[in-house]
Order: sequence, then C-alpha cells, then structure tokens
Amino acid sequence: MKNWVDNLADRFIETGIATSEKIVGCSDEELLEVEKFFNLKLPEAYKDYMRRFGKASGDFLRECGIYYHDLSENREAAETLLDNNTDFKLKASDFVFITRYGCQFWSFPTEDGNPNPPVYRYTEDSLEPILLADSFKSAIEMVANEYSERKKNPLLNEDSKFFD
Repeated sequence: MKNWVDNLADRFIETGIATSEKIVGCSDEELLEVEKFFNLKLPEAYKDYMRRFGKASGDFLRECGIYYHDLSENREAAETLLDNNTDFKLKASDFVFITRYGCQFWSFPTEDGNPNPPVYRYTEDSLEPILLADSFKSAIEMVANEYSERKKNPLLNEDSKFFD
C-alpha cells in the first residue's frame, strides 16, 4: 500500500505538475544534518515528505524556499521578516520549512514531538503567525489541491490560502 507522499507524487505526475524525473528526495543522512544544524527533531510527516520531495517536486512549490538547500537560510529570513514587522519571536523549537518571496513563511513546532504537527503561516505586516492547518499533511494537501485545480484551470479566480 502506498503512503501519502507516494500518492501525492502520483497525483503530481498525473496532473502534469511534475514528471518522475523532476521529483527528487533527500536522504536520511541529509535530514539528520538538518536536525543537527537546528538542534531539533523533525516530525515524521515532514521527514516522509522530504524523503520524496526534498530536492525537487516539479512545479509544486518551486517558487518557495522549501527544498533541502534552502532550509539553512529559512529561519534567518523568517526572523528578519518578523523583526521588520512585529514583536513576535519564533521559539528555538519552531522550524521554518517554507519561505516565499521574502514576505511570508510557514513553520511548525517541534518541541512536543508531534509526528504531524500543526502548521502556522506568517505574512508580511501581520502581528503574528496564524494557524494554517491542523497538521503538516493537511497543509501540504491543501496547497497540492490548489496547484491541481490551477493546473486544470489556469484562469481560476478563487481566493487562496497560499497565493497572496
């Protein structure tokens, strides 16, 4: 039986968001490097995602700092964005896994060991991050659904929880 990330990869290929050649994952060793660099334990749902899509995912989130090579800079970018807009501070255990155009980021807490933690989104000029999804998987599925719909109908003109 396929897991959720394999099903997601199949969906990307079926919809033309990616080809199998444009889907590249991280190794467990690379994920351990990330954990050591940030001195935290990454949740299993995130590690599952990164093992499948950590270095490339076709057109999915390609405009974002989500890939392995971006991760070491995401936290600093998020802190700079916060410093320029609010007094809110990230906890040391918060992991910033997406940055986008320097005006938003997504993060999740790692301190409680939740294998599929809630995801928070911060956008420029906000006072603090807001809850985007109750779990990492739900957040990725939400964006994947938007990408799929926009791929089917490029003229779709609906509000997005991701595209501002």
